[in-house]
Amino acid sequence: MHDLDIAIIGAGFAGLNLAHAVAGQGMKIAVVDKQTACPDIFRAEKIEAAQAELMREHGTLNMRSPRSKPVGKTLSFDGSRLVVCDTVEQYGISYADTVNSMRAKLPPDVPVIHAAASEVRPGDRGTILLDSGEIIRARLVVIATGDAIQLCKSLGMRRVTKSGLTSLSFGFYIARQDGSDFEFNGFNYFLADNPDRIHYLTVFPIGTRMRVNLFTRLSPRSGIVPRLRTNTVETLGELFPDLFAYTGAIELESQVQVVSTAYYRLRNHHVPGVIVIGDAFQSVSPATGSGLSKVLTDVSVLSNLYRGKWKNLPAVGLEEVKAFYRHQAKAACDRQSLKSWYYSDFGPNSTRSLLGRLQRRLDFSLQFPANEHT
Repeated sequence: MHDLDIAIIGAGFAGLNLAHAVAGQGMKIAVVDKQTACPDIFRAEKIEAAQAELMREHGTLNMRSPRSKPVGKTLSFDGSRLVVCDTVEQYGISYADTVNSMRAKLPPDVPVIHAAASEVRPGDRGTILLDSGEIIRARLVVIATGDAIQLCKSLGMRRVTKSGLTSLSFGFYIARQDGSDFEFNGFNYFLADNPDRIHYLTVFPIGTRMRVNLFTRLSPRSGIVPRLRTNTVETLGELFPDLFAYTGAIELESQVQVVSTAYYRLRNHHVPGVIVIGDAFQSVSPATGSGLSKVLTDVSVLSNLYRGKWKNLPAVGLEEVKAFYRHQAKAACDRQSLKSWYYSDFGPNSTRSLLGRLQRRLDFSLQFPANEHT
């Protein structure tokens, strides 16, 4: 039997940032995850300036991997105009290596329990049943893994979706054919007319290598998807006509990783003693680069509430749980994350008419009212 203050289910970006944020406060904390290490998966690969500040607040920014300098000045091209942007503080990272670094640097008194949570029973002291046969009791159970669909369902929560709000992202490394360095630190190429449901691509360094992320609203069944996987460079040249004028002749240096994402968020999530954060609560469109903002904002709000108002309470009750979801910073970030799924309408190169944009904004407001967390 493990008797804890906080039990965190999920040793990903959300769970580990939370573990570091609340460690060293005299509380008993443990992380539950069936995997012994994060595999090489395609997830967030950039830390933006505001995200870096939140990670610094949680004590995890120096755990990023690789420990590279900020990207610095970045070129942005929209098909006709080139702009030089100073990104201030932006880092390219390996998601898996960064997660594994955060796990390795957990304090000795914050263990990772290698097991899967098979059931959560809420209460003044919530109970977690593990597939290993072990039992955890905790004042607060935090679900911080997007794989916890059945766990949330067993608590009476449900995921809601909206047809058509999907995203398909591609990630791979490139190099110049002549072996020379690229003539930029970072490069963004936006498509003004958004053809074929393609949003934009971004080129940036991860350590000593140059990484490409391509963001689209393509269906996985689209005919262009196999070409992007197997004939990547030529297909990029067709989609982004001026690309090679800035990159030079390039070649693929890795396999092409593809991840499909769809909009969802939880309902019926007000459960005493249980809080759901990050991707477990709501998905974010990768095209906006705001996924880590949502994760880190959830962590910041929750850790500050627990250390401040909740630490000495006899239990984390229903009103405390509601206070977390209603928190101004969290609610604003959630709403922005929902808005990210309408990137084509709100993005930098939207070509939709003013009336069309107003109609979509009205649709968005009706779908996701400001008080939806209550």
